[in-house]
Order: sequence, then C-alpha cells, then structure tokens
Amino acid sequence: MVVSCRATFAPSVKGETIVESESVYAGRTVAVMRCNPLFFEQRNYSLIAEAHEGHKLEFDHENVNLRKSITRFGRKDHMLQGILNFKNEIGMSDLIFKLDGQEYLRITVEFFPSKISYKKDYQEIIADVTAEVYNLAFDAFRRTYDSYSLSGKTGNSPIEFFTIIRKIYKDFTIAADMIIARPHHVLQSDHVVLPQHKIRRADNATLRWIEKHPEHAVRRENAFAVDRALAVRKHVTFDTRENRLAKYMLMQTARRLELFQKRYMMAARTTDEKLNAEIERMIRGIRRRYTGNFLHNIEAEPSESGMSLVFSMAPGYRDLFRVRNHSKDESEIE
Repeated sequence: MVVSCRATFAPSVKGETIVESESVYAGRTVAVMRCNPLFFEQRNYSLIAEAHEGHKLEFDHENVNLRKSITRFGRKDHMLQGILNFKNEIGMSDLIFKLDGQEYLRITVEFFPSKISYKKDYQEIIADVTAEVYNLAFDAFRRTYDSYSLSGKTGNSPIEFFTIIRKIYKDFTIAADMIIARPHHVLQSDHVVLPQHKIRRADNATLRWIEKHPEHAVRRENAFAVDRALAVRKHVTFDTRENRLAKYMLMQTARRLELFQKRYMMAARTTDEKLNAEIERMIRGIRRRYTGNFLHNIEAEPSESGMSLVFSMAPGYRDLFRVRNHSKDESEIE
C-alpha cells in the first residue's frame, strides 16, 4: 500500500504492517507500507470520508462506475460514502481524494484473487495468454491496472491505440513543439521573368532564355544588354518531404482519436465525461500544432520512400517518428 498526501501524517493499518519507507517529496508525504492482503475481488468495501473546516471533498478514480458509486451526504455535503466493488479484477488501483479541486490524498492498494495464488498462478496465466495472443488488448477502463509495458508490434486495435497514446501523448506533443520551434527548411530556387533593373541573380537557364528570346537583347559594342530576362529567385521554404510527413503523422493521430471517440460514444453503456473531456483535450492539442503555424500551408502526405537523415537525427523529427511508432498502423481503424 502506498499513501501520498499534501499534509504530514502517521500511516497506520490494522494488523501486521511494515512501513518500508516514508519521505517528503515536492511538498507531499509518501509512505510505502507492506501488510497482509486487505482487499480481494468480488467483495464490497464501504468507503467513508469527511472534510474538515468547510473544504469541498471529492472522490476520483479512473473507472467511471466506481466514481459514481461514491456520493455526498451530510448537512453541508462535506462527507462522502459509498460501496466499492472491483468485481473480478485484480491488481493495483488508485483511490484519489481531492480537496477544493486539487488532489490531496492518493491511496494505492492491491486487490488479490480469492481462489488462486496471485503472485504465481495468475502471473503464469497472463504469461501463457500473452505467448499465445501477443496482440491481446487490455481494457483501458479497468478498475485496476498492472505494469504492462509498451510493445512495438503493429496491428493495434483501437483500444490498444488509445491506451498507448495516453502514455506517450506528452512526449508526442513535445516532439511536435520542437519541430514548430525549429522546422526543417531548404533553400529553393525559382525562375521568373523580370525587368533588367530587378534582376539580381542569373544562371545558365537565363542564357538559354535570352537565346530563345533575342528580341529582348540589344548588342552594345562588345556586350549585350537586355530589357528583361529570366532571373533566379532564392527563398527559404518549409514545404519539405519531412514537414509534409510530420503533418501527416499529426493529422492521422488526431483522426484516430476522433474515430475512437465516436466508437466509444456508440458502444459505452455509461459515458465517462471525464474520459471524453480527456480525448477532446488531446484532439485539440494535436490540431493546434498543425493548424496555427507553418504546417497550416503545407499539404500532408505519407512518405513513399525510406526515412531521411532528418527523421534519423534532427531533434523533434526523430522523437516524433520514434514516439509515433508505438501507435503506428491505421489498418484496424480505417
């Protein structure tokens, strides 16, 4: 059991309990305790919490049904109560209490199975299932969670995609911001016919143009004068293959989030407004990064050839490509 609080406290649990560590970090007191199993699957647990000194107390959890099972009571709605049941799910779970809108207390507990040896039998079952079906999708809205790591394998289902993008969203947007701050660019040369007083640069194409348009050239002693000719204009452009691919990655990620949101709204029996708001925030954040800057005027397109050195070495591009590889493969959601 891990308890984290904005105030100092003395951890105490009934039964044999060992306080492994207790520390203060970033203004929070954190205590890690080891005790005999306290929580099991398919059991009801009564939760009661009270706020003092007129503060507003809220209960928060990743699962919407558990959040709704805790309600306010008391004359001033300063108390919370309800029954928590984690069904047949086992593993870790975070019970979060907010005070005046800010997280104040977090209790991380472990739920155990009733009929099998959790540390041996259950983990062996998970290993067997994973070996047989490597692309198994673990529900993102479970009441408990486990420390499953990300896989680079393709063919992700929508739920796997969303589970992954939630973990990498911050790194994904940081990489996009690096590209926006220092975008890849090239010096592009264009040819345009100009009056002679505006011509600054000329090349072999200029000479060939004069040969085809001799009416614009007049011989003067040992030289030729022109009244107009084909001139070279050089300018910096951000319309590169790398930037087109970067925009494509951002747009496809936003699109997959939109499709996931539609499927979730259609399939969910109970809509989780907190989760829906999180999806909306992620979509807006990605959209803003390809509409409010130089990427707005660039056409998005996938790369039909191998990665360039820019995506291999340039800051931002390298990170964006590496991070997005975790959630690559649109085949499941087309």
